[in-house]
Amino acid sequence: DLFVDIGANIGSYTVLAAAGAGANCIVFEPGSVAFAWLERNVRLNGIAERVELHQQAVGARSGQVALTVDGDTVNHIVTDPAAGSRTETVAMTTLDETLAGRTPLMLKIDVEGFETEVLNGVSQTLNVPTLRCVLLELNGSGQRYGYDDSDIRRRLLANGFEECVYRPFERKLLDRCADDGGSANALFIRDRAFIQARLREARPIEVNGWRI
Repeated sequence: DLFVDIGANIGSYTVLAAAGAGANCIVFEPGSVAFAWLERNVRLNGIAERVELHQQAVGARSGQVALTVDGDTVNHIVTDPAAGSRTETVAMTTLDETLAGRTPLMLKIDVEGFETEVLNGVSQTLNVPTLRCVLLELNGSGQRYGYDDSDIRRRLLANGFEECVYRPFERKLLDRCADDGGSANALFIRDRAFIQARLREARPIEVNGWRI
């Protein structure tokens, strides 16, 4: 399996995917401090041969952008660097460009409101049916760039995905209802039968004494 982690920070999802589930990973983290910790975590967990690291932002075009440096886990791209926060200049690529025909099974995007820009550069990959799962953080942060989370939901539904809620301790995949709780992580899947089969067959994973 190929897992793509966009906005990896220090690599929690990457470590789980590579060390826990045995997936190959393509990983993006533009922040210099977070990227240094990401590299350390990859080495510490012995997964360097499974992980392709990119110190880049991901968006709708290639180039350079300004990234805040004083927000810890909520550092984000700024379109007006003079607006206040300290920033660093980072490289940006598109996911379609970097993947160059490789198709992930799962795509995770956590970029503090820049998700729409990421999706604008991933149209080729979204159309490949073997991309079965997209996990995004949707918490209204896109408003800082003039985007609305509902537009992302409509876009993914139009690409054949359905939004679900996953209960890991029961390994249950449920339809998302409008009145579901306020988790910022939105899970979209395609080919439910495939996903359910993988959930049934996957070996248990133990994290800090919790067996999933």
